[in-house]
Amino acid sequence: MFVVIAQGTSAGAQLDYFLQMLMTPAGLGALAAFIVALVAVTVAPKLKWFVLAGLLYAGSLGFPGELLFRVPFVAPLQALRANGRGLSAACLALLLVPALFTHAAGWRRRLVLGGTAVFLVFQLVLCVRILAAGLADRAAVSVPVYLLTFGVVAIGLSRWLHTMDDVRAAFRAVAGCAALLLAGTLVQLAINRTAPLINGRLFGTTSNPQFLGSACALLLPPVLYLMLQRTEPKWWRLTLGAMAGFLVLFLAWTGSRTAALMALVGLGLTFRLRLGRLLGAGIVCGIFVLVAVQLFGESSESAERLLSLQDTRSAVWMNMLGEFFAHPLAGVIEGRDIAVSENSYLAVASRVGLLGLVPMMIALVLIGLALFRLQRLRRYLGNDALAADVVTAGIVSLLVGSVFDGYLVGTISFQLFYFQVALAIATFLLDYAEQSAWSASAAAEQGHGFDVVMPEDAVGAGVGYGDGPVAHDGY
Repeated sequence: MFVVIAQGTSAGAQLDYFLQMLMTPAGLGALAAFIVALVAVTVAPKLKWFVLAGLLYAGSLGFPGELLFRVPFVAPLQALRANGRGLSAACLALLLVPALFTHAAGWRRRLVLGGTAVFLVFQLVLCVRILAAGLADRAAVSVPVYLLTFGVVAIGLSRWLHTMDDVRAAFRAVAGCAALLLAGTLVQLAINRTAPLINGRLFGTTSNPQFLGSACALLLPPVLYLMLQRTEPKWWRLTLGAMAGFLVLFLAWTGSRTAALMALVGLGLTFRLRLGRLLGAGIVCGIFVLVAVQLFGESSESAERLLSLQDTRSAVWMNMLGEFFAHPLAGVIEGRDIAVSENSYLAVASRVGLLGLVPMMIALVLIGLALFRLQRLRRYLGNDALAADVVTAGIVSLLVGSVFDGYLVGTISFQLFYFQVALAIATFLLDYAEQSAWSASAAAEQGHGFDVVMPEDAVGAGVGYGDGPVAHDGY
């Protein structure tokens, strides 16, 4: 399976398709709907969470130039898939409003992690290399998308997060994406069961089975996290249990071994300190998996592929290594379509060389150090420590999956949007834990014990978070 940097046909073809669609009556109607949505987001800021869910879902939709569009879907889903890139751009534009007009909490020390900023540098270097290869149309699309994603998700979402309630709202947006993905796939399966399948493997409303499998793997921990929160309504927790069950079934139905590995890594990191809660979640999820299997018995045929030991990647990896050794500084593109396959890291090495590999590795090392620090301070999050495990698991499982696929070199994709959302939440949680740790230290020095004052509770309580020292790892 090949993942193209702009994920689909050429960037110019995507842009031409979008402009042509915009000149049709349906396109003009979509433009009017966008204006109405823009006004609504401005008037009702809470709608931003629905737009965030829409952005994640739109990033998962296939593009009409992809080979898997051989069997038409039901009309609404076909229209959504045909305009997934345009919908993603529209959602990013809508999220500019809260990104620009929402003020960060006064106690926050940082809005983005250093690793997140360096990752943007890597993406821009990637664009420069694409431009140097003569693919100006692709570079022209990638640069604004990368900058907009960084501005409205990495910075914007971080500005929205003031309390742990906002963190749970962000996780609900991720769960909303899961609901849309599951609903669209179930509707199409009910109407024409063969349409979202290729060789018996499910790809749903995405572009291929691997993509759907990785999306299910990344969505599963946040869904289970919300299901276990007693603050959530019972009907919603029951719905989340059903969603988790279908996510597991659909993941198995894709037959993607990469997705299965991502799910194991994600669940293992999320519940490594809460095996009892994992057991409880597994029982609830298992019940709905059994129900789902009764509805889609044929899914077991593809699930058998998860145990296959067939080597489908080493030849491609060796080819990319050979290209890197032959052109170590700037890689090789040679004017052809930038098809990167089977490994994000080797793809960068072979296509961009050390010019891209060095900033990419620096970014990932900095992100890893931030996640390590978050895990050291997670106890200061109190009952919300599981949130730190969820975002850590999401980021790590995505990076593990990138060993086997080109997720990190996409432009408009669910995986990259999810990556930025998880990093924004991790940034907030790290700030939150550091300030809580400092408050515990300050209280201990004043002889008040080790009670932790949460940042949002410190307003007016005489705790000067803005001036306090940063918590040390030893706290």
